[in-house]
Amino acid sequence: MKFIILAFALLGLLLISPYPKPIQADSETVSIVNPVVQPSKIMAGDEFAVNATIVNNSNQTISVHNDCGGAFSVSFDNHVVAGPTKICNFLAIQIILKPGENITRSSLFSVIGYKAVSPGTVNATITASYIPVNQTNSNLSSNPINVTKSFQFTILNQTTYTPHITSPLTQFKAGVAAKDVKCQSDLQLIIKSEDGSPACVKSQTAQRLVDLGWGTSP
Repeated sequence: MKFIILAFALLGLLLISPYPKPIQADSETVSIVNPVVQPSKIMAGDEFAVNATIVNNSNQTISVHNDCGGAFSVSFDNHVVAGPTKICNFLAIQIILKPGENITRSSLFSVIGYKAVSPGTVNATITASYIPVNQTNSNLSSNPINVTKSFQFTILNQTTYTPHITSPLTQFKAGVAAKDVKCQSDLQLIIKSEDGSPACVKSQTAQRLVDLGWGTSP
């Protein structure tokens, strides 16, 4: 009897064949890197785009979800509004990344646009979705995997942002009339009495120079 029981036990072990688990791409090895905004300087009221690189460091080929909304989506806090800016009348190209490959995409390839509505530090998150390609039959898995990347950027206030202004003499030599020369926001324009050339000085200094007859304020 013991021999029969042992024989059945051994037969049962031989018949047990556990099903191998399907190979899944590791979500930590498919990543989003280098998210940036274009242009690099954004002021309240500006429209802008987002660029990012999707990297496949997994051991499987993947298909990145790509449609009229682009290869990734971006969520923002209340400093930014997003929405469709054009009609989706084009066929999105399938993005296939083999192990070790990457691709850089821009939101300009989508129908979604972004607009800065208020100044401040913006918290944003990019999300991309991909599907591992089965190595045995090249069919796509039915369960998409999401990867995310958080980043920050700054929206400038229109009143505090001062673009680069060349020196008054450079503007004057370039043909700008002395009275039309632009100064930095904290400086005041003075026209020299001696030769009519422009100068940009502090406000308190400008008054003293005018009182001394060194120059005039246009």
